[in-house]
Amino acid sequence: QENYDVIQEMEPVDTSELPSVENESNQQEKCHLKPIIVESEKKLLEMTRKLSPEQMLVLVIMVDYHKRLRLSEEFGCEVCLEPPRLIVTGGGGVGKTYVIDLVSQWIEKILRKPGDHPLKPKVLLLGPTGMAAYLIHGTTLHSGLGFKFGSRQYLPLRNAKLDEFRSFFEELELIIMDEFSMISTDMLHDVNRRMQEIMISKDPFGGRSIMLFGDILQLPPVRARSIFSRPFSQKNRSLYNSSDNLWKNMEVVTLKENQRQGIGKWTNCLNRIRTGDATEEDKTLLETRRLRHFPDLNTDQACHVFYTNLEVNNYNEKRLNIINDELVHVQAGGIYPRGVRPTESNGMVENTPFVKNLYLKKGARVMLTHNVSLSDSLVNGVLGTILDFVYEDSKVKAVIISFDNAEVGQQQMKDKSQDCSRYFEQNGCPIYRSTLEHSMKKYGGARGKTIQFPLRLAWASTTHKLQGTTIKKGSDLIVHGHKNMPKSMYYVMLSRSTCLENVYLDENVDLDKMICDEAALQEKIRMDEVSIDLKILNENFDLFYV
Repeated sequence: QENYDVIQEMEPVDTSELPSVENESNQQEKCHLKPIIVESEKKLLEMTRKLSPEQMLVLVIMVDYHKRLRLSEEFGCEVCLEPPRLIVTGGGGVGKTYVIDLVSQWIEKILRKPGDHPLKPKVLLLGPTGMAAYLIHGTTLHSGLGFKFGSRQYLPLRNAKLDEFRSFFEELELIIMDEFSMISTDMLHDVNRRMQEIMISKDPFGGRSIMLFGDILQLPPVRARSIFSRPFSQKNRSLYNSSDNLWKNMEVVTLKENQRQGIGKWTNCLNRIRTGDATEEDKTLLETRRLRHFPDLNTDQACHVFYTNLEVNNYNEKRLNIINDELVHVQAGGIYPRGVRPTESNGMVENTPFVKNLYLKKGARVMLTHNVSLSDSLVNGVLGTILDFVYEDSKVKAVIISFDNAEVGQQQMKDKSQDCSRYFEQNGCPIYRSTLEHSMKKYGGARGKTIQFPLRLAWASTTHKLQGTTIKKGSDLIVHGHKNMPKSMYYVMLSRSTCLENVYLDENVDLDKMICDEAALQEKIRMDEVSIDLKILNENFDLFYV
């Protein structure tokens, strides 16, 4: 839906009512990365033995290069080594996250030397969204590499920031980016330029190894061009059209063995839906999962997934109204240039993740919509339940949330114990207002700041929020259809579940619309044809390490 101007301007900001600096997340989070925890040698070998042949190939390529790199440094040899640039692809459940975890640990083990700075990364784990980063214990592309929120142009780092990144990344050798289908082609080129800028090198990605993980047939980037497409930026097009094309010069390994659903009807059905080849037998199987066949199902306990934010908002408001408790209303504030009015779309301010009018109650299911602290796992997409509200001068100071994952927000709870000590036993974490600087769509280069609690109701979710997650056996998933359902979206929705018996479809799901994007399918076919694993399936490998 198109954005439209709000009928009335937001109320002018009364600075006396703004959160104090200590209670407000008003700065972009610094790139504090969680150190990669390396398991014992015995555990690593045990994990390695579980790899499929294609997964083992990926590991061997990366281990071999980084072992040679380590040896050349130890003996002072100037050896010309070409850093691997590898795409690891495959459908949902083929173990991409498992490989990311294992590769990052092995490379950390190989490169880490006594005396190295414990917080300077050897391996950088990046995701296009907070949730994607959270699932691989990494950071977002924007936070990790200093990209500005809402900017479509590449902005070089200021000198002070550039020096900070150069110091922080001086030991970096490998970049791993997950969910590449959600990364735009311009972002891929911007990552290349950023690494060249930081490393003072004209080599691709600053002369560092890079791995891209994902499935080209999953969701494309929002309002941007797919990673394999021609870039929007003219400067990026020059590289795209040259023999040094970043995407096509990467080697490809295709993972095929499904480890999420196992081998069976559900796996085979999903594989055909992924490529738009669903059979009548597949459709008949899915027809048996219509909600009307399960009148006794407790839909309140299920995960509901919709296409549009509007549908998600309507369902969430319906669930909020059921709760018999006081309704708390928090309106977004802001600091904007004189005469500038922020636009609103689907209740959100401009292109920020902040709700203009936030309505909450104790017991409501909520989701973080902005990265509060990556190192503390307080990232966009984590879910929880509201326990209480903390007030200061009759204004809401903090929202106390018990997150589903008990590890989320542990540091925040310690740092802000004055506001949440009475909720320790319930794992209550205080969430404060955040401030986000952003562009104003209808006012050229004007920029403003919006201030709001980074929360939204979350009994239901959009598909984009679920990509990369797994709904375990025993947890129900209800898929809601839409007449304008985009290509590939039904596949992403359905493949989140490990078990067919936990999948349910509403009456709006049109099984004839389970199709994939033709351009993405052709690129998938090309990648399969050049995949290097096809050439060496019959070879055996020995894993060795330093």
